[in-house]
Amino acid sequence: MALSWKQRTGFLHVVEDILGVFDESRTRPFLDLLMGCVVRLLGSCTASLDVVKDAGSSVVKDNTSDNQKLHENDNAILNQRSTAVKQHKDLRSLCLRIVSLVLNKYDDHDFGDEFWELLFKSVKPLIDSFKREGSSSEKPSSLFSCFLAMSRSSHLVPLLFREKNLAPNIFSILTIPTASEAIISCVLNFIENLLNLEDDLNDEDNAAQRLLLLNLDELINSLHHLFQSDKATKRYPGETQIRIFKFLSKYIKDQLPARQLVDILLSSLTIRYKDSDVCIEYLQVVQDIIPVVGSESGSKILKAVSPLLTSVGLDVRLPICDLLDALAKSDSSFLFVAKLIHELNAISATEMGGLDYDTVFKAYEKVGVALFYTIPVDQALVILSHCVYDMSSADITLRHSAYSSLLSFVEFSSAILCGEDQNQPVITNCEGCWTRASIQRTINKFLLKYMGNAMKARSSVRKEWIELLRDMVLKFPKVAKFSSFKPLCSEDAEVDFFNNIIHLQKRMRARALLRFKTVISESTASEDILNKIFVPLFFNMLLEEQGGKGEHIKSACLEALASISALMEWKSYYNLLTRCFQEMNVHQDKQKILLRLICSILDQFHFSQICSSQEVKDPPDSSLADTSDSCSMAVLHKCVDGTSSVMEHKNGTSVGISEILACLHKTVLPKIQKLLDYDSDKVNVNISVAALKVLKLLPGDTIDSQLPSIIHRIANHLKSRMESIRDEARLALSACLKELGLEYLQFIVRVLRATLKRGYELHVLGYSLNFILSKFLSGPVCGKLDYCLEDLLSAVENDILGDVSEEKEVEKLASKMKETRKQKSFETLKMIAQNITFKTHALKLLSPVRTRMLKHLTPKTDLFIFIYGLIEDWFKEENGSFKNSSSAVTKSHSRGDASQKTVSSGRVVGTKSVCSHLIAVFALRLFQNRIKSVKLDKNAEQLLSMLDPFVELLGNCLSSKYENILSASLTCLTPLVRLPLPSLTSQADKIKVTLLDIAQSSVNTSSPLMQSCLRLLIALLWSTNVTLSSEQLHLLIEFPLFVDLERNPSFIALSLLKAIVNRKLVVPQMYDLAIRVAELMVTSQVESIRKKCSQILLKFLLHYRLSKKNLQQHLDFLLNNLSYEHSTGREAALEMLHAIIIKCGKINIEEFNFQEGSQKKFLEKHGQSLFIHLVQCLANDGDNKVRLMTGAVIKLLIRHISSDGFNSIMDFILSWYMDEKQNLQSLGAQTMGLPVEICLDMKEEVERMKEEVKGMKEEVEDMLDKIGVLTRKAETMKKEIEDKSKRIEGMKENVKGMEGEVEVLDKKGKVMKEDIEDKKKNVKDKSTKIEGMERKIEVTKKKIEVMKKSLEKYIYSALPVSKKILQSAVKVVREPQLDHSDAAIPFWKEAYYSLVMLEKILNCFHDLCFETDLEDTWEAICELLLHPHTWLRNASSRLVAFYLASANKAIKQDHDKSLGMFFLMRPSRVFMIAVSLCCQLETEVIDDAMSNLITHNLATACFATHFLMGRMECVDPCKFWSTLDQNEQGQFLEAFQLLDTRKGRGMLLHVISGVRHHDNGNQSDNLQYFSSL
Repeated sequence: MALSWKQRTGFLHVVEDILGVFDESRTRPFLDLLMGCVVRLLGSCTASLDVVKDAGSSVVKDNTSDNQKLHENDNAILNQRSTAVKQHKDLRSLCLRIVSLVLNKYDDHDFGDEFWELLFKSVKPLIDSFKREGSSSEKPSSLFSCFLAMSRSSHLVPLLFREKNLAPNIFSILTIPTASEAIISCVLNFIENLLNLEDDLNDEDNAAQRLLLLNLDELINSLHHLFQSDKATKRYPGETQIRIFKFLSKYIKDQLPARQLVDILLSSLTIRYKDSDVCIEYLQVVQDIIPVVGSESGSKILKAVSPLLTSVGLDVRLPICDLLDALAKSDSSFLFVAKLIHELNAISATEMGGLDYDTVFKAYEKVGVALFYTIPVDQALVILSHCVYDMSSADITLRHSAYSSLLSFVEFSSAILCGEDQNQPVITNCEGCWTRASIQRTINKFLLKYMGNAMKARSSVRKEWIELLRDMVLKFPKVAKFSSFKPLCSEDAEVDFFNNIIHLQKRMRARALLRFKTVISESTASEDILNKIFVPLFFNMLLEEQGGKGEHIKSACLEALASISALMEWKSYYNLLTRCFQEMNVHQDKQKILLRLICSILDQFHFSQICSSQEVKDPPDSSLADTSDSCSMAVLHKCVDGTSSVMEHKNGTSVGISEILACLHKTVLPKIQKLLDYDSDKVNVNISVAALKVLKLLPGDTIDSQLPSIIHRIANHLKSRMESIRDEARLALSACLKELGLEYLQFIVRVLRATLKRGYELHVLGYSLNFILSKFLSGPVCGKLDYCLEDLLSAVENDILGDVSEEKEVEKLASKMKETRKQKSFETLKMIAQNITFKTHALKLLSPVRTRMLKHLTPKTDLFIFIYGLIEDWFKEENGSFKNSSSAVTKSHSRGDASQKTVSSGRVVGTKSVCSHLIAVFALRLFQNRIKSVKLDKNAEQLLSMLDPFVELLGNCLSSKYENILSASLTCLTPLVRLPLPSLTSQADKIKVTLLDIAQSSVNTSSPLMQSCLRLLIALLWSTNVTLSSEQLHLLIEFPLFVDLERNPSFIALSLLKAIVNRKLVVPQMYDLAIRVAELMVTSQVESIRKKCSQILLKFLLHYRLSKKNLQQHLDFLLNNLSYEHSTGREAALEMLHAIIIKCGKINIEEFNFQEGSQKKFLEKHGQSLFIHLVQCLANDGDNKVRLMTGAVIKLLIRHISSDGFNSIMDFILSWYMDEKQNLQSLGAQTMGLPVEICLDMKEEVERMKEEVKGMKEEVEDMLDKIGVLTRKAETMKKEIEDKSKRIEGMKENVKGMEGEVEVLDKKGKVMKEDIEDKKKNVKDKSTKIEGMERKIEVTKKKIEVMKKSLEKYIYSALPVSKKILQSAVKVVREPQLDHSDAAIPFWKEAYYSLVMLEKILNCFHDLCFETDLEDTWEAICELLLHPHTWLRNASSRLVAFYLASANKAIKQDHDKSLGMFFLMRPSRVFMIAVSLCCQLETEVIDDAMSNLITHNLATACFATHFLMGRMECVDPCKFWSTLDQNEQGQFLEAFQLLDTRKGRGMLLHVISGVRHHDNGNQSDNLQYFSSL
């Protein structure tokens, strides 16, 4: 009976417990029985797994054969199979675990051959997949534990031979990259167990030895792969591996595995050299295997040994000597170097552990220049490595001997590298001997490397290395790397850098550092030497200085390192920055000096091709209100060349923008921010400056986001109660401003104002602002603070004039803080005044004072008195007669103000100052601003009485020598001359004379004085209070500003000329000026100048008498300039012609002399010429705006011309259109549409006037209703008055009260009557206007009828021509060889303008739409829907839409009509239209409106198709087809071919044949098929 899985599992667990609990004496008698059961269960598990796998494959086969039947049980079978597999595998694993336990505990028990046979038979599939299992498992399997147990027992090892591939599979696990450390460790233990058995048995013919020898190659290869692959960098041999290597070295007899073992050992030496015991064991193994390897690996061994000799102690050096001796025995070429190294490490016979110095020194004497000519490179490196070790010795004699030997090598190298014959071949031809390349490689990779390491050591070790570097610089004059440092050398010991840098005195070392900085800055030094030697040297010197001592040494080191960084490539530069942060973590006490170094390095950021320049476009100007925690900045970073984003280094490497910015943004900046956050309670100036230096190198968005937080952080420390923290914060802000530049002063000031808002903080604000400015502003510079003056004044004003200044006067408050003890803002204000453009910004400085004073003055009266007093005092002081007088304004005020307040004149007391006139300027501008804000009413007597005294005062100011006084005075007089002030009469002559003198003496119209003068002159010319005589006007015309009017046009000069023209000054110069103004109107590119010139010229033409010649001259000028090169000039000419045509009846022409009908006479004479020039402009101009304006002028001309002139023009147009020349036809089509447009415009005007009349009638009705209401109220009040009058007569008491009520009612009645009269008057006016509008409507309608009648004959003559043109366009398109580009299509322009003309005609003459004479035209229009030119397709679509809409409208108006009665609504044509519109949708559409129109047309055509075909649904298709004429059948065929070129004909035959589906005999459905297409 078979046991279940649970029973077998339970049995095995019982066996496992028995073996684990009971001792050997109790279990051994039953061991064979128990293990026999276990191994049989193991075999059954293996067999069961095979059965399950076979069953699974059979299920797959059956499933493929009868898928339908097994589909329902498929999932159940798969689940059962997976469960069975898991159970059997768990059971097998449990069996193997028991076997492993027994083998480890009873390794000497004899289980018999049957047991082993069953065991290996059961695990054979696992052995075959052993390597695969090792790559996927984290821990060793139970089977592996069994084999590991076998490897420990000499009795069980022979069993490992049962499977040939067992041991190779185990060894090969070492080659699997993904194998876990636990499995690899087990493999190594397996190997070690075999080697231990071999060593314990000491029998040449034991099983372990045979197993190892049989698989030795596989084992060595696996170990070599384990330690020499890419993963080997993370793994190195340990004690277990060393024992393996020791044992393996006994069995290796071939060179290949021996070399592999040597490779493993040599690579491990470089990793484990610090562990002297392990290193010695490695050396011993290599020494033992040398006889097998031979001399071929000698070079490898020397290269591995050389680095050891530079650092290991004597205990390791002696085994190296033994290794070299063994190497020399195998190859005599190594004998000399082995002997020399032995002598250099000779042990004293008298002193334990000491050197035999005599032998050592004698050995060093052998190392000379000649020696290096005789030994190869690898042997020389061994000797040089030993010298490097002794260069660090505490014994000065050893150091000197080693230095001499290294110097000999330098001299040897110099002889080769810098010899006379540079083309000399290599020294010897043997392999491994010296070449120039090998010498350079030795210097770069060996000497400079260990020299750099020495720079990191104590100062006593550096001396000989520095001397050696100096020798190299002098002895390698032709090697650029070293010769670049030759300027550092000097015969004078006091100057020589190398001598002073190791000097005992600090001042000498500091001098050497400064010399180094100077020399390096002026030359191109080797970056390799700088990085390897000088950077570690200067770094150590910087960090060796303790505390606050040696500040000059520190500063010199900082400058030297910064100068080096200026020559570095990006990678070295970035590594230097990173090293600073690393040293900061190690040396916490050196943070301050290291931050200074970081700042110095950032100052030397020189990667200009990446981020060369920063431009602050606009310093932060955001408003910092109560919640201004962020301030916007705009910093521009750009590349120099604008194209390259990659910088090439000297060594060929490249670095890109993204890499540099990523390093700065993701590494450097976060490290600095970490320092800021770490020390957030304190203010560190250097950290803040370093952060700003990095931000300046980053893109603008980064500095925008980061800078405000830094400045806010510092500003917040100013709130601290600790004085030291506030002082440090002020220093930090000063340093930040120095770093950012003056452009950011406004930003910092706004942050301070937003941070320091209340209480003692306001005192700190004023003090801090003074501190920052005093540190930054070294000397007065004009205009330096102009841009941020308002923000500075806002901060200073509160400190001087606000509550803060009052608190400083309280002793208790002033003594608390140093910021409250002294008022610093006066000094701040002085610095501000010294660094602004005082001439232009002085008034802003005075604005706080003005604001304070205005608070204590009444808005109108007192302010005028104050201003008058300031100006009067200055004037008297200026003229030497200072008196207290402001009586004029006071008296004038007292007359209008009963209170008669007395206010101080506000004069300036004291000695006369150079800038005292600025007070007057301030007062004048204050007066000017006040005048602007006051409503100047000519009837305001009190205001006029206060302003009148200023006329005389301002007149006196006109005699001042200061230009700004004159300018301000003239500006103030400008609004006053428009008022009826009595003083203007007395001051008029003075004002006019002054104005004429200023205007005549100046050519520059842009100066403020000239501008003010001209504005006042313009005001005088338009005013009636002060007039200029004809002589003075004549003098104005001769002003210099009019002489150069064309080259230097001025808007204000033209305004003055317009005022002169308005005065109608008749002199010959005016006619010349009119011509120049006309030219300027056309040639100027400034719109305001052109408009002003147009106004002047039109006013001249209307106001001045013109001869026939003069008028013709102006007209010719305008017409000639219709072809001016710039469109603005052509537009100006057209605008003037438009105005002339409208107002030509008002032009004072001698020929007509204002006779009645002068406009028509003018147009009759000049109309034809005007029309011809305008048409030429319309035809030739390419600017759309000019063409539209030209069309408008032509329409205006046609509308105002007489009937004879109209007929003449139309004859011209028709003749052009009927001409055979294509250009004339297109021109005729364009102009033919203009008269039609006039009719349409007049129709729209009539409709507009009708709407206006309707609205006015509604207003009149509303007014009449209101009048009725008011009349009834008036009658009611009249009755009430009569009643109360009767009551008064009957009552004697309270008569007065009743009489008062009657008076009130009487007044109300009068007001109501007046209101009624006003409304009646408005009604009358409105009615009159309505009558006029109605008459105008009738007149316009008559004009429309007259024009339509005049147009009809021309239109009927033009329609056949248009049909011919459209048919020609259609015919040309059908040619197969036609080039379909827009410019190459013939007749497209004539056809397009004909379509546009036709569209206008049809809109005006609706009855023409359905004329039979136009059917051919409509047919051509439909065919043009598929024209290749877009304009023609769009115009045709508009006309089709018009036709469809007109047809629908006609059907609605007359229900007897049907769709089929219209030409385009016939089935074949409407179907063709629908298909053409579908094709249009595939072409390019100009705009959405056109697309919507096409869609609308398509919907209408589809509806018509459905409607027409639906009415014929009972008709047989064949009969329907037979009823069509040949033309209609052709249209159907053409439409179907348009739908599908290849299948269109077949589709049509399919429809007309009456067969649609094989199973459907309803033939009438085929007619509906038309509409479904």
